[in-house]
Amino acid sequence: MEETLKKRPKVWHLLPHDPSAIDRLGRDLGVSPVVAQLLLNRALAEPEAARLFMTCPLSGLYEPERLPGVDRAVDALFAAIAAKRRLCVYGDYDVDGS
Repeated sequence: MEETLKKRPKVWHLLPHDPSAIDRLGRDLGVSPVVAQLLLNRALAEPEAARLFMTCPLSGLYEPERLPGVDRAVDALFAAIAAKRRLCVYGDYDVDGS
């Protein structure tokens, strides 16, 4: 049981790649081949789209109202504040977007 609780090393599974596309995107963006391949894996083959993804300006974020369930979450927060209940807010800070 203790063995299953130990953390396993992360293993990256890279998709099949096109070396010329990796070289081209890496050169255009000034990034390493690994970063270029990861961008291509996300279907970001155009330099401008990839650059926008990497810089992630606040103007490029979705409107909060588009998040599923946000209306219920807002109602729950307002109800908790009105009832003077304690709140705990946490977030997911990974880079995969899920």
